[in-house]
Amino acid sequence: MKEEIESVLMKDPQVKRGVEMVLNILKEIEVDGETMQYIIEQVGMEEQMLKQLKETDSSYEETDTSSAEKDSVGSMKRLKGW
Repeated sequence: MKEEIESVLMKDPQVKRGVEMVLNILKEIEVDGETMQYIIEQVGMEEQMLKQLKETDSSYEETDTSSAEKDSVGSMKRLKGW
C-alpha cells in the first residue's frame, strides 16, 4: 500500500477535495505520460518534479521497485539530460 503524502496545504479539507477531484478527472481520462508532463509544465512544477525524482532515485534502487518504474525514472532523466 502506498503511503499518502500529506503536505501542509493538503491538510486544508477544501484543498484536499480539490486535489481528489483533479485526480479523479486524470484517472477518468486515462491521462498519458506526455499529457501529464504538459500539465506539470503548465503549473510550473517541472523543476520540483525533477528534483524529487532525483532525490528518490536511490530509494527506488533499494526497494522492490518494478523494472517499469525504474525505466520511467531513467527515461525522465535521459529526457532532461541527467
